[in-house]
Amino acid sequence: MQTEFDLLYTKVLYLLNRFYPLRTITVTSRHPHCITPEIKAKLRRKNKLMRAGRVEEAAAVAKRIAIDITKCNKTRLNHVTSTSKKAVGTFGPQYESSQAERSTRAMYRDHSPNPQ
Repeated sequence: MQTEFDLLYTKVLYLLNRFYPLRTITVTSRHPHCITPEIKAKLRRKNKLMRAGRVEEAAAVAKRIAIDITKCNKTRLNHVTSTSKKAVGTFGPQYESSQAERSTRAMYRDHSPNPQ
């Protein structure tokens, strides 16, 4: 029984890795705060679609990217008041601390079909 399960597990992993390979995305301190590995992967997908001439699909991906970035900005800026003095004070230290090098590597499975 165990050997049959191991064989099934091996075949499933093979198929998963064949059709949905792991990809590595690196995000550094030079990227804006809202650029996550998921958004960066979507940007790469949009660029591939645009180069392949699939403009309608690229526009749909661009809308999803815009929604994700809007969510990120909304949650980050929800505590900022309308007073510009407070807003400047809120963003000042963030930009100073962002100068420190940060690097994020993420592994993910690309579930979208490859552009042909």
